Amino acid sequence: MSININEHGYWDGEFAVEHHAYDKPLSDALVQFFEKENVENIADLGCGLAHYVSNFIENGINATGFDGNPRTPELTNGIASVLDLAIPFTFEKPYEWIMSIEVGEHLPAHYEDVYIQNLHNNNKKGIVMSWALEGQGGLGHFNERNNQYIKDKVMALGYTNDVEAENILREASSLWWFKNTLMVFRKLVS
Repeated sequence: MSININEHGYWDGEFAVEHHAYDKPLSDALVQFFEKENVENIADLGCGLAHYVSNFIENGINATGFDGNPRTPELTNGIASVLDLAIPFTFEKPYEWIMSIEVGEHLPAHYEDVYIQNLHNNNKKGIVMSWALEGQGGLGHFNERNNQYIKDKVMALGYTNDVEAENILREASSLWWFKNTLMVFRKLVS
C-alpha cells in the first residue's frame, strides 16, 4: 500500500487505516471533560478514522467528524465527512467545542494560520488540540511547533489556556506524545 500525503497535509487513501493511532484512555477522559462542560455539540477536525467521534457518540455526545482524506466517508462508515482544513471555511452554525488532535503538524507551515483561524471561527466555547513538538518526528509531519508558539497564536485570538484541564487530559493519555502536546483553550468571549 502506497503512502499518499496531499500537498495540504491530509492523508489520501486507505493507507490511513494502518497509520492512525487511537488513544482510548484519552478518548474516555475527553468524554468526561465534555460531559462536565455540558457540551451540546463538538466537531473533530482532522478526525482520521473517527474513533474519537464514535466514542463520543456512544457516550451520548453530539459529535461530528471531518477529515481531508477523500475516502473519509468510506473509511468511517459514514460517520465523518470530507473537509480540507488548509482552506478557509465557516460552518453555518459554529460548534460549541472544536477538537483537532494530531493535525497541525501535518499541514505545511504556509497553511498554519488558515488552519488555526478555521478552529477559531467555528467554535463558541473552546478548542482541544495537540501539535507535535519540534523534533518529535512522525509520518507526514511538516510543521512541528513547540507548545508556547501555538499557545501564543491561539491566545492572541481571544482565548485563555486551561492548564488544569490540559494536565488532566495529558495525564490520562496512554500515547507518549499526547502527554506533551495536548492543549485546551477557552474562548474569552463567546
